[in-house]
Order: sequence, then C-alpha cells, then structure tokens
Amino acid sequence: MRIGISIALFLSVLGLVQCIDIRIQTIPDRYIVVLNDGEILDPLLTRIQQNMVPRSGRFSVFRKYYKALNGFAADMSEDVAERVLELPAVKYMEQDAIGVVDVASSSWGLDRIDQHDLPLDDAFNIEGDGEGVTVYVLDTGVRDTHEEFGGRVSHGGDYVDDGWNGIDCHGHGTHCAGTAAGGIHGIARKANIVSIRLFNCAGSGSASGTIAGIDEVAQNAVLPAVMSMSFRFLANQAIDDAVARAVDAGVVAVAGAGNENMDTCLFSPAREPKAITAGATDRDDKRASFSNFGSCVDIFAPGVAIVSSSSASDTAIAIWSGTSMATPHVAGAAAILLGKGIAASDVLQQLLQDASQNVIYNTDFLSPNRLLYLN
Repeated sequence: MRIGISIALFLSVLGLVQCIDIRIQTIPDRYIVVLNDGEILDPLLTRIQQNMVPRSGRFSVFRKYYKALNGFAADMSEDVAERVLELPAVKYMEQDAIGVVDVASSSWGLDRIDQHDLPLDDAFNIEGDGEGVTVYVLDTGVRDTHEEFGGRVSHGGDYVDDGWNGIDCHGHGTHCAGTAAGGIHGIARKANIVSIRLFNCAGSGSASGTIAGIDEVAQNAVLPAVMSMSFRFLANQAIDDAVARAVDAGVVAVAGAGNENMDTCLFSPAREPKAITAGATDRDDKRASFSNFGSCVDIFAPGVAIVSSSSASDTAIAIWSGTSMATPHVAGAAAILLGKGIAASDVLQQLLQDASQNVIYNTDFLSPNRLLYLN
C-alpha cells in the first residue's frame, strides 16, 4: 500500500533548562485520507460503509475535514484501507502519526527584536500592539485566567480527547501564547488569542487531530489572523497541505523549525513553503545548538532561555528554550504587521525586508542569516 511507513526518531537535547526525549511514530490502523478536489465527502463515506466493508473488516470515521483538507481520518482494518486507497476519489492516504511540541525545556528576546545590533539596551519599544488581530495558538492549551492575558483568551476545539477540555496541563501552550500576545512578556499585547488544543499533558498529539485544528482555523478564522504552530512531525503531506489551505484562506501560518540540529526540510509543517518557518538563536546571536537549519528556514528569532507565562498559576512564569519559543516571537511580529494593515500575503516579505541581516553566527550556508526585527 502507498501509505506512510512507521518511523521512530529519538532525540536527547543537552545543556538546556529542560530536556525531553522525543519519539515520533505512526498510530496503528488509523489513517488520514485526502480526496481529490471536487469530491463530496459525506456521500463517499456512505458508499464506503455500505459497499466496501466486509463482515470481518473495520471502518470508523473519527474526523472529517472540509476546508484545510477535503478528507477524513478513520480507524480501518488493513483490508478496508487497501480498498479505500484504490478509489478514484482518493488523492492519497497517510497513516496517522504522533507529533510533539518542541521544548528543549521583560524577556531578553523582546529586547533583541527591537534593535538591529548588540549590545541589548534593556528596553522593548515597538510601534503597534496587534489590536484587532486574532492569534490562534495551536498547542497544549492556554491558561486563560493568567494575568498575562487580561481576559483576551477564548477557546476553540480540543482535539486530544483526554477529558481536559482545553486546559493546559503541560504548560507549553501558555508559554507560547504569552510570548506571542501576552500583556507582560508578549509582543502583540492587545491581540485576541484563541487556544486550540492539539497536544496532551505529555506534549504529544496525533496528525489527525492536528489537521482537525488547522481545519477549524481555516473554516472559522476571524481575520486578520495568524496561526502559531510550535510543534513538528516527521514529513507529513496531509499536514503540509492543510497549512497551505489555511494560508490560502487568509491566515498567516508560523511554524517552528524543530530542535534536532538537523535539516528543517525533514519536518512538517516547517517544510511547507507557505508557512513562515522560524529557527532559534541565543542572546549572543548564535544559532541555538539545538535549532534545525537549512533552506526551509525563513527567519531566526530568540529561542533560548525565554521568559514567559506558566500554566502553574495565574501569576507564574517559566523559562524555556526551543524553536517553540522562536515561533511565537515571529507570530507576535506577524500580528503587529497585520494590525498595521499589512496584507496577510505580504507579511513574510515584510518580515524578511525588516530583519537584521548577517548578524547570526554559526549558521550553515543554506540557512538565511536573518534575525527577526520590529520597528
């Protein structure tokens, strides 16, 4: 069958505030099925159920996608999956997979992005506050009662199905939201925040659930909007296609490069050309030792020892490192530009034009030497 194979990736990131061993793997008997454009989903599902499932087979749909993808996710026995894959209406099929948030465990990062050169001046002064812009944080949830947010957080879907109902039991999402749009440690301090929970208390989640969250944004986004995605999967065409369609619907998409010190083009959604992909730097303008690199990176941003909000209490803060922390810096900057009237389709070019050039040390020759900058 032309279905994605099971791949495991092991990672140990050393010398950071917090370390996580990461394993990425496929989920047995769960598949993401993408249909050709123009195919109508629900009648096709009815035909499959009535005509293609043998007595001993299994076919149970648990996600439907209408905007980011035209397709569905289902639990299927292998014989049914083989039959479904042969349908002319099916564009491709991928096995569902596990992905993780990228944690290698007033912030210096904010101080750095409002000036072109070192040394830092212990200030953060920019024009704009993101008012009227919606920042969609696709992550582990957000602690909406945290003082950082001032009542600006609302909740979208929870696609983990573990009973937590949008609550951030991990902390990653609250930290990222605080950097993108927090009132104390954030960039776009008046932007609205919508939390879409894709990852569980251990920081892992499924590709099918992730696509469902992206589909929600693509269908319902209140524009202008930016989608902050501090997570990564091994190369996954369905996730890439979903992100591309969300961008086509008018949403700015920002993705983390990943924390493996590897080629970013191996990972989704970072490799998707329509996403703005962020690598991480430290306070000395060096590429972070863990940050992925290469031609699929668009821009670098602060990502080492970043101070932001914590889900531990309504006043707690935490210091984390990762390209996950670089991503909301870029997402917050995108929200500032959108709030100034820059068109979503022009945000990437504006970020690249404004970036501090040739200030990053130890980048490879394929990576852009551009560091996030806001006027």
